[in-house]
Amino acid sequence: MKDLKELLKGLCESKEDLEILDNLNKNVQNFSEDIVEFEDFELEYEKNEEIIASDKLPKSFAEITNTLTAIFWDAGGPEAGFSINQSGFSDGDDWILAEEGEAGKEFKKVANKRPINSFMAGQNALFFDYSRTLSNGEPALAFVSHEGGGIVAVKSVDKLNYKQILLRLISDNMIETSYITEVYF
Repeated sequence: MKDLKELLKGLCESKEDLEILDNLNKNVQNFSEDIVEFEDFELEYEKNEEIIASDKLPKSFAEITNTLTAIFWDAGGPEAGFSINQSGFSDGDDWILAEEGEAGKEFKKVANKRPINSFMAGQNALFFDYSRTLSNGEPALAFVSHEGGGIVAVKSVDKLNYKQILLRLISDNMIETSYITEVYF
């Protein structure tokens, strides 16, 4: 890989996606084999050819593994991002069920649907909302704050797929855009 554009081009499906990627790439200060440095943050990434996404994952979420199998950044302590484990599911799927307090109560309401977790979200959670769908028919995205609990429908991304959502999560966190307004880390 020579730059962020080459690394993340597989997440792009529209002209807007390419513009977001261009803006991200313009802000890269250093790019190496497994780290991308921005002014205030850095991304750690991995592509593991041996990891295969489960066929139980939404199609566009599973397709992220064609681009990379993990990408993380610091979210004020815990990491945020995307990661698929050797079992083919998001690394955060099990910790959601272990969460306590108000957030834990919200997660347990949706625990009958699996997989639950979509993207890592620091101490918060982004998960598949089976009560709604994205415009492509896949489960929508929902957010629960570790502190406040309560499920928040992430409607700002309903017209996107999961590859496009990840691209916007990265942009919102690395260069402080505001594509996904319902989410905070």
